[in-house]
Amino acid sequence: MCRRPRCVLDASVYIDLNWAGIIPAFVLLPMEFIMVDLVRKEVRRPQEVPEARRITVCSLSGKQIAQVYEMRQQRWTSALSLNDLLSFQLAKDEGCVLLANDGALRAFASSRGVTVHGSLWVLDEMLRHGLLTPSEAANALEAMCSHGARFPKKECDRRLREWRKQVKGGNEDGKEGDEQESRGDCLEASAGRKD
Repeated sequence: MCRRPRCVLDASVYIDLNWAGIIPAFVLLPMEFIMVDLVRKEVRRPQEVPEARRITVCSLSGKQIAQVYEMRQQRWTSALSLNDLLSFQLAKDEGCVLLANDGALRAFASSRGVTVHGSLWVLDEMLRHGLLTPSEAANALEAMCSHGARFPKKECDRRLREWRKQVKGGNEDGKEGDEQESRGDCLEASAGRKD
């Protein structure tokens, strides 16, 4: 039997998914989700979504915390918060994928061999597993952007165009202007990453 992939969930991805109202579908992905206890506290009103109980909350060991504090002393980690480093440390030690949107955390983790994905990848996976329809995915992405999520403009545009086209049955019927207006912050945001 194959073990389900394990993912450490950073607050930024959880917040995006919560704003989009898709946590109940997200936790049905065939993956195990883990969140560091201090990171979980960073999320506003953590009990607001009952399905979030399917996310395992764990504490780091004393040794792991000592490693994190040692990293914090290094100049090259100055752009990372304590919670960023805690999530990184857990993902590295447990061999998990790190789900994070913060550009500095993503670059740091990737440079140290940790696989990193963000909210856009999560939406892609939810579509692939039939947990969202293209219309629901497009609405979720727009909700994330309207609440301040910062994603690469080209990636948002491509996904929204593709998903809306699927909803229309492959027929582009001249509603491009309405779609562009509804994207809001997605058009302005560019963090230089693909997922």
